[in-house]
This record gives sequence, structure tokens and C-alpha cells, in this order.
Amino acid sequence: MTALRSAGAALVRWFEQEGRSLPWRESYDPYHVWLSEIMLQQTQMSRGVEYFNRWVERFPDVQTVAAATEAEILKAWEGLGYYSRARNLHRAAGIVVERHGGRFPRSRKELLALPGVGPYTAAAIRSIAWREPDVVCDANAVRVTARLLDDAAPAGGRTLQSRVVETLEEMGSGLDPRAFSQAVMELGALICRPREPRCAACPIVSRCWARAAGTERLRPAGKAKPAILRIEAVLGVLVDPGGLWIRRCPPGGLFAGLWEFPWFERTAEETLQETLRRGFRERHGLQVEPEQGLGTVRHSFTNHRVRLEVWRLGRRGGRAEGVRPVPAEGLAAYAFQGGSRKVVEMLRRQGLLEQ
Repeated sequence: MTALRSAGAALVRWFEQEGRSLPWRESYDPYHVWLSEIMLQQTQMSRGVEYFNRWVERFPDVQTVAAATEAEILKAWEGLGYYSRARNLHRAAGIVVERHGGRFPRSRKELLALPGVGPYTAAAIRSIAWREPDVVCDANAVRVTARLLDDAAPAGGRTLQSRVVETLEEMGSGLDPRAFSQAVMELGALICRPREPRCAACPIVSRCWARAAGTERLRPAGKAKPAILRIEAVLGVLVDPGGLWIRRCPPGGLFAGLWEFPWFERTAEETLQETLRRGFRERHGLQVEPEQGLGTVRHSFTNHRVRLEVWRLGRRGGRAEGVRPVPAEGLAAYAFQGGSRKVVEMLRRQGLLEQ
């Protein structure tokens, strides 16, 4: 047995003893495996488990996902972020029901044809749900392998990617694909962590070249991060007898299908009040008057950092375009993008939704 295959066997033994108890590991139902992989993209495990359990209670199978409206899907996903995942999940469920009789396809080609399913997710479903020998090459697997080989190639590059696939294929040869794929990901999540690897607890530390060279914290080599974009804006909570006025986020954008309170980017030439008056007049045909500053909300998404000054407004006239009033008690039925969801929480804390 080669050193790599021996390491793979040791890793599987470790996983069988130390692997976390997670809800999708109870049955390895392909629907649950698919859902967990989609949810855990850009999401911490504890939050993913919380949403997974709530989701499965609301949508127990792929048929109920396919039968739901997009609004219902987005509402159930609210707060998890990266909403294109939810829209793709909804579309993929429809395809699974219509083309595959409600059963997840087993072939790589058919899985890759589903919206939101890329090479990594397809490999995860095949190896974990179906026990097919497919290499799961997520960030954890890349980090584990780069340290195991002490590979200085940059993360995200094709050179390291090909070495990861080749190495994991040899490590997992002859082993249960379900156990091996999860063992690699589990090691990266719990032990071989990005910033503070717990090398003393690693079951394959004796075979780790980076540990031997003292370079474990340098592997894999980093890649350039996008510049942070900071946005200063003012948001208006327009209140009248009909309720609070909200608008749907632009179609095709990052938050398509979600709702928000109207907000406008600030300019140096205007006061906050002037920006609100102009924004509502030009964008929505409404004449408004700022009445009270309610506080500040900070919201982050992708590489954007948004600072929202929140004001309560009164309506003075005009014909509304692109906005609608919603009674305070009806806001819970709408899925809001992150910044406006924080505003709803602010209004609730201040007692304004009870008036």
C-alpha cells in the first residue's frame, strides 16, 4: 500500500470515530445531500443545520420544493444570503420532478445539467449519496491536499486543482467513497483549519510535508481578494394609513425576487433629507417629508459594505410607481434582502411596527 493510500485509510478510520452527527447523514437521502451541499456554500455549519432542519420540515421532499412558488422559496431562504442558490434550487427541483420522476439523477452529466450544480456539488452528491468514486474538490479538500504535499501553487489555480484530484484519487482508491469524501471535508473543517490548524489532533500528520517543513500556515498560497466597495446610503421608511411602503428588488440582480425599503446612495452635494425627497420623487413619483432619524444599519454582501441611515417619512402627495404599502402585520410574509431585514428588526425593537 502506498503512503497516500495508507493516509486515506487512516483518515476514514478517524472519520468513522470522530465525524459529526449531522441531519443529512442520518439517511444520506440524495435530496438531503443535495440540499445540504447547496445550503453550506458560503454558510457556517451551525447556521446551515438550523436552516436545513427548518427547510426539510417545510419542504420534506423535492416534489414540495418544485410545487412551491418562488416567493415561498425565497421566504424560507430569507437570511441565508446568496439568493441565486435558492432560485437555482427551485428550478433544479422542477427539472428533477419533470424529467427524472422526482428521483435525483446518478450520472455526472445529468447532475451538471441542473441549475446551481457545478463539478464540486455533482461529485459530492455522487460520492456521498450514491457511493460513486468521484473526487470532491472543495476548499477543505484543496487545503488538506496542499498541506499534505506542501504545494506552493496558488489556491484556485488549475495546477493545484489537478494535483488535488490526482492525490485524492490515489488516497481514496479502494475505500468507501461516501466515508472518504466526508473524511477529507471533515478534516479540513475541524482539524486542518485555514488559520489555526490543529496539527496535534490530525490523524495523518505524520504524512504531512507542510507540517514537517513548518509551512502549514502558508498552504495553500493565497489568492488576491476583490477590493472592498463601501456605499453610504439613506433609506426611507414611508409610513401612512395604508402601511409601510416597500419595493421589489430589480429583476436579474443579486437580490432579484426579494423586497426592500427604498434606499438611495448619498451624494456629497445633498443632505440626507434632500436625497430622500429627490429619490422618492424621481424613482417612485412620491412627495415625501423626512420626519425622524431612526438609526443606522450596516449591511454586507459579497465585497460590498453598506451603511444605511434610516429615516421615517411622511407622504405629502404624488402617484406611487414601483412601490406598494404593506400593513405592519403583513411584513412577515415578504422575503427581504439583508439590509431591509435589519431595518424590520430595528422597527420592531423601537415599537414602530405595533403602531
